[in-house]
Amino acid sequence: MKMGCEIIVIVASLLLSSLSFVTATETVDICSTNLADGNKYNVSFVSADYEPAFSMDAVESRSNLECILICKRQSRCRSAYYDKGNKTCHLVDVSQSTTGYTTASAEAAGCVTNVAPSIVDLNFESTFSECSASPCAVAGTCRGDCVNSEAVCIGDGTDCDEVPLSNVYQWSTTSAWGTDSGQLFTISYTKNSATTGLYLQWVGTLRSAYNCGGCAAQYYFTIDNAECSNPYAIDWSEYHPSGRDFLKIANFFGICYGIGAGSKTIGFNVRHVSGSGDHYAGWNARSRVIIAEVEGTPGTTTCDSLTAFNLQHFATDYYAGTRSENAHWTNSYVKRASDTSLRLRFSGNLYEHGNGYCSRWYFKFNGAECSNPGTLEFIFYLHGDTGANTHRGYSFNGICHGLSAGTISITLHVGACRSGHGVNNPHTGWNMKTHLMVEETRLGQDISAIVSNDGSLVRLAVFNRVQSYWHHINDHDDVDSNIASISYTKKSAISSLHVVWSINSRVYHDAQCSRWFVTFNGAECSDPGNIESVIYEDDVSGNSHSDWYQPNMIEGICHGLSAGSISVNLAVGYCGGYGAGDAHSGWQSGTFAMVEEVFMGA
Repeated sequence: MKMGCEIIVIVASLLLSSLSFVTATETVDICSTNLADGNKYNVSFVSADYEPAFSMDAVESRSNLECILICKRQSRCRSAYYDKGNKTCHLVDVSQSTTGYTTASAEAAGCVTNVAPSIVDLNFESTFSECSASPCAVAGTCRGDCVNSEAVCIGDGTDCDEVPLSNVYQWSTTSAWGTDSGQLFTISYTKNSATTGLYLQWVGTLRSAYNCGGCAAQYYFTIDNAECSNPYAIDWSEYHPSGRDFLKIANFFGICYGIGAGSKTIGFNVRHVSGSGDHYAGWNARSRVIIAEVEGTPGTTTCDSLTAFNLQHFATDYYAGTRSENAHWTNSYVKRASDTSLRLRFSGNLYEHGNGYCSRWYFKFNGAECSNPGTLEFIFYLHGDTGANTHRGYSFNGICHGLSAGTISITLHVGACRSGHGVNNPHTGWNMKTHLMVEETRLGQDISAIVSNDGSLVRLAVFNRVQSYWHHINDHDDVDSNIASISYTKKSAISSLHVVWSINSRVYHDAQCSRWFVTFNGAECSDPGNIESVIYEDDVSGNSHSDWYQPNMIEGICHGLSAGSISVNLAVGYCGGYGAGDAHSGWQSGTFAMVEEVFMGA
């Protein structure tokens, strides 16, 4: 019997290492043999007078190995006590202490195996010097990452049946491309799982043609030289009826399913839609491509330990003129938890026509607009310019609180702006696939790693998300270092910071350029570089001012920021080599800002 328990435990370690649902790639090393990691189990040989803590269940078992396997199949089981005398397996939902009951294996009447650590354990937390300042919201959930010398707040991986986001990667450059048709560049990305979707996003300056009336271009992603077909292509388009030189931020994204695991070549491409070319990408601002894997099949649980989960992707190839507050698009979403908020991300093509007209796109939830913190909306106002109309891709990001669990009908509406300007002829979806991503989120959640089924600590790709909201900031300044700001406490020194500002912006003076950018404690990002967007509008044929108020999303991931208090500011100023553009920020609509920590590659 002496060798029996030891051999059984070793075999169990090998068998159980494959049972975890977690597919993320990065684990946390706490440098402790007390924490089971799939190859190490806290095993004690106990005497006959040992009694386990409150037992969830007691079942017959032929061996300690079978007892451990039974425990591992129960999501709440944390310890297995195998009574060798009557061959009974006791299942316990907390790790057991055997102090005073341990004995030599030859004399043991049973085995106690702590197959996973207790999530909340004040005694265990106290052994880590990194946890001395009580950095976690829930006492007892702190562990020390001895490799990086920082505290980690942990959650229970068994409370969720999905991994919503993993393997995050960002590519960034200041290069520019004047390619009229074809491939601009490629990126190599290794996809870890065949069952996940592939998220692709472009953030950077794009132009459709130069001084060409009736011209249009389409930019799009390819995966191994093929456009996405499940569900739709991930693309962006712009059409203008008169000669223009518009170089402005574009932010578009989507998810592609059915892509196998392994090395993938992500291509960024452009093609003519009508008229001549002279298209341009990457002008006067840093460009980014963000790539990640997303859960292919959402689960059913409330995922209490996760900052974001239940990510559902809706896409359509529907183009229509909708106005008078009518619903343009309807989707049904099942919200699983009552204590979460909903985050929405929209990417699609918008159109309005004529001088002095303004259209508003906004979301309703079960027939009502969001009231906490405010309406999820984006507006497009046109005035000036020769033939003031355009079809152009835009994006939006916002979060709504206070929505109950259950089925929610999410509708996208189009109607008049609150400013009192008339609505003329809005259209949505021209020559561009519309993508909508909806997910549940817990703001301020400090859990950065979860205990997987094999006992290891696995990093979450995203945690510590916060949001701020302002309505009608109405900032008139050409130069302003603080249009709005968020006070953010960064938990980890090794994480990166993902920021998203969704705001309405305008440049008025013809052939001038304004730049919106993000600062961290007063300095722009240096690794990999500035998080920024630019708007340059030149009515080449008419030489008139374009007084257009339009959606603007400034987004990027910054590396190398220290842990601690950070002021995340949105600023505006001149583009290099250009004068004042008469910039205007946050007019007649909501401004949303979101900040979160991201572990790249996790």
